[in-house]
Amino acid sequence: MKLGTVVSIESPPRAESPRPMPYGMAMKTAAPRGRTAVPVVAGSIETSAEVDAVFAISR
Repeated sequence: MKLGTVVSIESPPRAESPRPMPYGMAMKTAAPRGRTAVPVVAGSIETSAEVDAVFAISR
């Protein structure tokens, strides 16, 4: 037997939920001026989360 397709993934709710972000608000942005003041460096980011996953079982 092996794991088949993912049926569902559920993340438990946080005890302290973050405040909702007002995504509908328009944000003013400055026009880009040449080079950026923030250096950009290649790299990687690792993330993790505890979730409940349900898989189908196939033979």
